[in-house]
Amino acid sequence: MKKMKKIYEHGRETCNFFHLLSSIPLTILRGCKDMRVFGWFLIVALLSVLLGCEQAADKGSLVNPEVTAAATVGTDVSPENKIPPVETVLPSPIPLSFRTKLETLSIGEENDQLSRAIRIWNRRDLPTEPLKLVHRLEHVSIHLTFSNPAEQAEIKELLDRVTIDGQKPAIDPYQPARGHYRIDLNRQPDTSFVVRIGDLPPLTIAHMSPVTYKLVNDSVPSASDSLLFPAAEYGNQLYIPLEQEAVTLEFSEAMVRSSLLYADSGATAAPAQWLDDKHLRVELQNHGALTGKGVEIRLRTNQLSAVSGNEPEGFLAISRMPAISWRDGQSGQEVSKGPRDRYYDQLLFAPDKKRYIGILALGGSMSGDGDGMSYAFVLEQPGKPPVLVEKVFYSTIEPYEAPVQWLDDKRLFYASYYGAYVYDTENGSRQALYEDPDKGLHGLNFALWDPHRKQTNAVIYRNARESWLTRAVTFGWSGEVLTEQEDFSETVEARKYSLLDLAIHPTADGVYWTRTEQGIPVTDYVDNKGDRQTVDGIVRLATAEGAYLQRYELSKEYKTPLPVSWHYWQPGQPVQPINAPPEQSIVFVSGERLIAQRDEAYYEYEADGNRWVLWQPAGGEDRAEPVRGPDGLYRVVKQ
Repeated sequence: MKKMKKIYEHGRETCNFFHLLSSIPLTILRGCKDMRVFGWFLIVALLSVLLGCEQAADKGSLVNPEVTAAATVGTDVSPENKIPPVETVLPSPIPLSFRTKLETLSIGEENDQLSRAIRIWNRRDLPTEPLKLVHRLEHVSIHLTFSNPAEQAEIKELLDRVTIDGQKPAIDPYQPARGHYRIDLNRQPDTSFVVRIGDLPPLTIAHMSPVTYKLVNDSVPSASDSLLFPAAEYGNQLYIPLEQEAVTLEFSEAMVRSSLLYADSGATAAPAQWLDDKHLRVELQNHGALTGKGVEIRLRTNQLSAVSGNEPEGFLAISRMPAISWRDGQSGQEVSKGPRDRYYDQLLFAPDKKRYIGILALGGSMSGDGDGMSYAFVLEQPGKPPVLVEKVFYSTIEPYEAPVQWLDDKRLFYASYYGAYVYDTENGSRQALYEDPDKGLHGLNFALWDPHRKQTNAVIYRNARESWLTRAVTFGWSGEVLTEQEDFSETVEARKYSLLDLAIHPTADGVYWTRTEQGIPVTDYVDNKGDRQTVDGIVRLATAEGAYLQRYELSKEYKTPLPVSWHYWQPGQPVQPINAPPEQSIVFVSGERLIAQRDEAYYEYEADGNRWVLWQPAGGEDRAEPVRGPDGLYRVVKQ
């Protein structure tokens, strides 16, 4: 009997152990550092329970029911069978932290023309030590995005811990449903401040002018033959001769010599060596990519660091250009021997030939949705250093196949969607003849300086947000309105993101004005007496004798005008068809000649035979190409 009782009590103790195990708070189990150990422990305990219960069940038929009942309901339990109370241990509460609640943290800056990020962090790489950041623009903002937008109470508590120079800032619930909050730092543009974002290390945001650098004269030809200037979103542009195989940059302040210079095309460090804390030599031989004009390499100079925590701005694009000879299209005579002529895409001479503008094409619209081109205009005068008239000018208007015109020997005219301007090369001043007061509503579709009538002819949108209707306006020397035609014409979409230019071509005897009828471009010729004649098509080249036109038909599929044929017209005479240029060619104007480019070949329209013939340079040079523009030049790459 005692043996059977012992077996029963062993089974009861084992089952009681199972009840003990199940009573342990889950919070304790969740706090186990190694769940694998806990799992193994749980399996062993469960097997013990099953074994004990099975043994009790197997021996149950031998146990006296009375003894079983007494043992079950009795209160006289021996001390060794008492179960000690289990103390519940609760984990310490996790402190509320930006590190666990933030999804992203970013600091940005902006002004009227530009906005950009200073630094962006996600939850995994939030700062772990105090940092010094540099801002350049007028307005600085902090953006905080929380991972769980529904935790409004915790978010509010965290935001209450944000300070700027020890003071609580105003916080804008920018997009609270997405957990996005914004802090605008309304400070003076040249001030610095300390940002504390709760438990994160302090961030010092200091205003500094960017680190600058210049080219050191350490090789031949001299650095004075180079051209270096900041070009906003196109980076810092450095143009040097092709034969120069290295450059040394001198920085405006001491730099961290351990910082590496990387090429823009990858993560490989550029072949550069610090000579001291202000001078960096960059080897260029066998580096860079071929372009249509020379060899270019882009360097991420903005990843270099100064000892002060400052840094250069933007990237550096180094273009190595071969020697070029610029020649007159009719005589073949060399027209200039300037030290920087090889860098320019076009040369535009003043009427007195004493100075000229070098035009650099920087690139198209950075957003990819415009039909214009950004240019730099450089004034060149013999014996004087170059003058940057415009470092970046986004032009959508190019009369005479050039983005700039000479008004006279000393003044320039150029225009874009937002305005038309006159630049005085004598004193460096720029005057606005017209500017859109609403920054987009009343922009210019087309404008040029009419040298025969000494006035600006312009086509202006009446309200670009409502329609493509335009008005025709002429302005005097000072921008005063001379004439105005309110309902001039409606332009049409020529291709995606591009509206048809309602071009204007003045001549000594009259003016050709482009407009549309039922979606198709037509040309009005208004002579000096005010008489008007109209023909189909757009004038591509106007001379004293007549005009070359390109006619269009309306596309049935896209409802846009498509070019179909070429014609020649003398006002007062019937329109004469001419042979079309070679297929898949691009037609441009050089002087008073129509040029068609197909791949590497150039063709010129020959009126006498009504044919397109292979273009030949006047001097018979090899490696020559015609250049678009009113001066009718061509350039030759020197061997």
